[in-house]
Amino acid sequence: AAAVFGLAGQELRYYGCREGREEEMRQWWISQDPNEPSTGSTFIAAKVHNESQAPPIDCLVIGAGARGCVYGAHPGLRPVAVAEPNEARRAAFAARHQIPVNCQFSRWQDALSGTGSTFKADICIVATPDRVHVEPAVAACSHFKGLLLEKPMAVTEEECEKIVAACEVCGTICAVCHVLRYNFANSKIKELIQGGSIGEVLTINHIEPVGHY
Repeated sequence: AAAVFGLAGQELRYYGCREGREEEMRQWWISQDPNEPSTGSTFIAAKVHNESQAPPIDCLVIGAGARGCVYGAHPGLRPVAVAEPNEARRAAFAARHQIPVNCQFSRWQDALSGTGSTFKADICIVATPDRVHVEPAVAACSHFKGLLLEKPMAVTEEECEKIVAACEVCGTICAVCHVLRYNFANSKIKELIQGGSIGEVLTINHIEPVGHY
């Protein structure tokens, strides 16, 4: 189970089964020092605090499938345009975020050509299928300050290097969506290992029980 709490201890979001452990998670969360961002948990506490005071960031979403919909729904983001070849998905996403017709595109190439004229956005989310990450990601670097890229970054080392090179040339900040890196459970495991409270780690059996399958 994992929960996200504000700095005052209020629950903002909850994942998983409670099983009577919400108070334990609450106390752990509020015990983190928001002025010392040296750990993942502390970093999130500071981020939650800052995001609650900042206006949403305008973004273009390329790929309105499951991942694109999840990231587009983040309270810190405001989708102002969408590129999605599937008409039904595109229409549903646009309706959900009140995106006008002239900011809905079937091709990501058309969406990028409309950046700055048809719509204005600060960042781009690339949530296309894995094998078609590299082209929209590289092209987006020429138009946006920030790039949020669904994992995996790409399917070959060469394609990853192309994305890195484009970010360096354009000065674009790129983040790959490893969304579980800072959740409660993983941060707690890291804390226990680094603190030595469980002794020397000899082996790890890692599973990802986050789906229904």
